[in-house]
Formats: sequence, structure tokens, C-alpha cells
Amino acid sequence: MSQKNYNAHIDETYAIIKTSRKLTGLSMPNTEQASSG
Repeated sequence: MSQKNYNAHIDETYAIIKTSRKLTGLSMPNTEQASSG
């Protein structure tokens, strides 16, 4: 895998994680309370 493709893959993965975190935050506003017990 070339460096260019590698960087593009990282950017895409980061965007997916960022989006999923946003969606998780919107759907579960009490994430900290739920995860702590």
C-alpha cells in the first residue's frame, strides 16, 4: 500500500469513527452513566 493510499484510508477511517461517535452521542446522551454501571 502506497503512502498516499494509506493516508486516504486513515482519513476515511477517522471520518467513520467521528461520524459514529456523533451518532452515538445523539442517540445516547447518558453514555458516561451507562458505561460506569
